[in-house]
Amino acid sequence: MDNFTGKMENERNKWQVLTEKIPGYGGYKDRERRRDADKLIRDFLSKQLNQGKESIAQIASERVEKQQLSGIDRIDRLTKKMEKIADKIRFANYGYSGFFDQVKIDAEKLDDICRFDYSLIEKVEELKKMIEAVKEDATEEKISLLSEKIENLDDIFSEREKGIIT
Repeated sequence: MDNFTGKMENERNKWQVLTEKIPGYGGYKDRERRRDADKLIRDFLSKQLNQGKESIAQIASERVEKQQLSGIDRIDRLTKKMEKIADKIRFANYGYSGFFDQVKIDAEKLDDICRFDYSLIEKVEELKKMIEAVKEDATEEKISLLSEKIENLDDIFSEREKGIIT
């Protein structure tokens, strides 16, 4: 097994030496690593939002069981909005440009995008805490605050698209 591992490592090193000779390839690989890191962040955010959506759906189910039907439509809209935001984040443009493309997204802009997406983790955590508070006591006031928080997150993420386009 050690022989096989050593052989694979040797082949990888040969590949690295070869790719280092291609002008611009190193920068291209760095940009790919940044995109991969950003994708992981966005996948994490999307999963967190989908968990939050499930919690909100549970609030609606509990209200139906208790025959407290007022506000169910509003809660249902919140679950749909959460799903929309989760998908928007998960499938967002991540500044891809191919190796031979004329227009390149520079490393600095990719770093900005990644930092922006990383900053959303805190906002999603706050949103999840608010969802838990609503689960404990689903008053109309708390549901309104949750709705505002969800809209705010959507607005913030919309700013990301403007940053990529410009």
